[in-house]
Amino acid sequence: MRILQVSDVHLDLKATRLGSNRSTFNKAQSVYLERLLRFEELIQYGIVEQVDAIVLSGDIHNKPYPSPQEYSDFFRVLDKCTMPVYIIAGNHDEPTNRGCALDPLWGRRDNIYVATTEIEVYEEQDVYLVLAPWGAQWPHIVNVIHALSINKTCPIVLIHHVNVIGADGHNWGEVEGEPGTVTLEQLKDLQCNAIMLGHYHGQIELYPGIWYCGSPEMFNFGETEQEKGALMWDINRGNTSITPIKTTYPKYITIDWREFLDTQETWDNRYLRITGDIGEQDKIRILAKVRDTRSLGIKLSVRLLQQIRKTVSIQGKTPSMILQHYLQQKQTQLDVTRLLTMDSKLLQE
Repeated sequence: MRILQVSDVHLDLKATRLGSNRSTFNKAQSVYLERLLRFEELIQYGIVEQVDAIVLSGDIHNKPYPSPQEYSDFFRVLDKCTMPVYIIAGNHDEPTNRGCALDPLWGRRDNIYVATTEIEVYEEQDVYLVLAPWGAQWPHIVNVIHALSINKTCPIVLIHHVNVIGADGHNWGEVEGEPGTVTLEQLKDLQCNAIMLGHYHGQIELYPGIWYCGSPEMFNFGETEQEKGALMWDINRGNTSITPIKTTYPKYITIDWREFLDTQETWDNRYLRITGDIGEQDKIRILAKVRDTRSLGIKLSVRLLQQIRKTVSIQGKTPSMILQHYLQQKQTQLDVTRLLTMDSKLLQE
């Protein structure tokens, strides 16, 4: 069974790449349109490859109440799929007792299967698919998989949106015992044929058969070192193989301001962050050169050096007392008594 996994798309009309620096196109956010295009390209890839199923492992939306436009665009992409599509809720889809961003998918089409707050189990081509959304209770997941494995006649696939602790190369500051958190050892103990994870935005293998899919693109400078894309899974009784699908857009580059001034690079189709400690003149030179770049956007993350001024308090009732206090503050090596004597004689003259 061949499955295309896509995760953490975070569709959001208000999506930005550089904070408040937003660009618009036809009254819609250009970043949103680009993000939607990345998602649509991956789904189209699965259609062309004639996969047996598509898995969306959480955080398709970026908020619990998407706008009508976001729903419309998402449905338009899904409507192109004729194969089964399995979708779980992530933390940004916010599955709660008040509802979930994925609720409108329930019953919308016969080939769409959703898990928002509860674990759902489906059988597809002699493969068990366990859909465990964000917040699913770990003991419940263990019990469900144990019940399915008693026969062990079919491969078992866990699809989960969760933090994982104890995996090399992946660290999002997880704390063991928090909701939505498991250890890598717990996942390994399940002995599933495949574990498809969402939540962490980097594409990474935690253990053979246990992968984070990663997001389709970089969302900010903090994700510069992460691999991005989707995963193609081939699951059968005897073996599971995974083929990463890499995406590269957009690129985020962080450089020191000196390098920025010295290089002739125009930074085409990249987002640029300039760092370092600069003076006022340096800032003027940087801003002048910014006008000549062809980057998608520039973030100036520099620290402006300020002139340091040292103030000395003046105390005392007479000139001699003021001078004495000043010299003591300066911790001078001069003979203070002699200087005060000389000052007194000058005053008398």
